[in-house]
Amino acid sequence: MKAEEFVKTFTKEEILDALFCKKCLTERATRNLCVALFEEKSDRLLKKMEQSTSGQKPKSLREFMQQQENFEKLDRQQEKLSKNFDSLEW
Repeated sequence: MKAEEFVKTFTKEEILDALFCKKCLTERATRNLCVALFEEKSDRLLKKMEQSTSGQKPKSLREFMQQQENFEKLDRQQEKLSKNFDSLEW
């Protein structure tokens, strides 16, 4: 059984409890986890932002506004993610 499959057998609460139990993870491991989560989500958001601005040009003003709205939504999510990451107490 792969580690990913094994982890999926636990509830979200069980995983979070184990992750932040001081006996289970060192401070360094906790930091590494937070960095990995931040980088993964940040990369996904940036990729979506790039995809929303590249490709075909909008055919109408309405389509342009939808693309702009989507981009701004992704940008706000990225800003919130960065702000939360920067506010972490190490």
